[in-house]
Amino acid sequence: MCKQKCAIITLMLFLSTLLFPLKIWGEQTELQVDFEKLSPQEIAYYLLYKEESKRLKLLSDLKLLKFMILSGNTSYAKKLIIEGDFNTHLGKLITRRYLAVIAFIEGDYLQSFQISKEAARYNLKSLENFCLQKLMSEMILFTAHYYHVEVNLARLLEDYGTCSLQNYRDAPTGHLWMQLLVNSLNPKSLMRIRGLDFVFKILNNASNEELAIWLKFALFFDQIEPLKEMISTINEEFLQDPQIRELLGIIYYRYGNSDLALELLQGITTANSEIVRGNIKLANKEYELAYGHFQYALKRKPDSLNALERIVPLAWVLGKWEEGILALHELSLKTSGSRDRTLLTALFFMRQEKYQPAYRQLRELQSAYHQAPPLEVNRALVYTSLLLKAEDDLKVHARSACEQNDALSCLHRYYLEVWTEYSKTVNNQEKISDSNEFTLEKIKNLADPTPIAETLFIHQNELENLNFKY
Repeated sequence: MCKQKCAIITLMLFLSTLLFPLKIWGEQTELQVDFEKLSPQEIAYYLLYKEESKRLKLLSDLKLLKFMILSGNTSYAKKLIIEGDFNTHLGKLITRRYLAVIAFIEGDYLQSFQISKEAARYNLKSLENFCLQKLMSEMILFTAHYYHVEVNLARLLEDYGTCSLQNYRDAPTGHLWMQLLVNSLNPKSLMRIRGLDFVFKILNNASNEELAIWLKFALFFDQIEPLKEMISTINEEFLQDPQIRELLGIIYYRYGNSDLALELLQGITTANSEIVRGNIKLANKEYELAYGHFQYALKRKPDSLNALERIVPLAWVLGKWEEGILALHELSLKTSGSRDRTLLTALFFMRQEKYQPAYRQLRELQSAYHQAPPLEVNRALVYTSLLLKAEDDLKVHARSACEQNDALSCLHRYYLEVWTEYSKTVNNQEKISDSNEFTLEKIKNLADPTPIAETLFIHQNELENLNFKY
């Protein structure tokens, strides 16, 4: 490592004394450089410079690739790997690891497992870089009862033992989280035999980091009941740690003790603490305050699904149509496509009286249902096409909704056949009739029927006296 650094420093000092600038070498290919005019030392430094340029280009591409993965843009990250120049040993090794991470993020755990397994076999020195990724995918496949010749409990325990030894020096807590997950799957582990309540009794001797991991594990696996006795005896020193106070606040909120939860969360402004505060306000029907807490949670963690999913219904209740549309858009970027979310977006647009974008959303939804959407979608299509005065579309949607036994759509369908330019009458403010004889109030009020007077034009006896001749 020192030799490489010394060579680079020497290279930079040498290049600064050359007659032609460094930029010219960067722009020229090896065929354009006149090697006959260079000394052997200059040629050696030129080749070293080109090698260093390739290395810097590789590091730059890998940084961009890592940024795309961390940003959640896995499709673009895969495109970079396919189109990029990662033919060096280091480049191939790192891109294999990134492909395993991408497959894991996208939920293809078998692919992630296979890539990690093959990469570890390809280079034993890279085992420590791949074993954790392989182990996580292996655990998910095992818990999902996925059949694979190399996925079983014995292999899982063996891989965990190997991986924990390989990475032990880089794990301050000794891979406690991974150990808990593996032990929860092993029926012979002490944790499974004695139960979590046995383990929690010794946690007062743990470090802050270890206690935080145990509390997260209990929350994750809904093992809060065994925590009750342990929490009452916890050392006060642990409560000085904001992370532990936050976890305890969430646990007490799960218990239903909102007052103590708020007391523990006082002074903590993380996304999770704001969501707990928002949930408590929401339960008390303090919608404006709850909405504010969820918005603040988004500022602390812009990709918080919990906050986004709570903002949408609150935006509807509070009439914050634009904010609701933005929250639905963010949800669509972070989760897979949802037909309900598309319908909600259309409804928010309709409440804003933006019928054109609402209609576009509904037509996309109609295509997703292969032109046979449910009644709720057809009703919305009828409403928007009516207000947009698109009578040809209105006829189609009204017929579909009428066939689904929607009476109002059947009425629209009837009026479309009877009235000319029926949709233009929707916003007509003129009175149809000035008569006050037939009003809604008169229909609702009961009244004694007035007998209809019968007018006799021809008396019966006159008919009888007629002399018919045939």
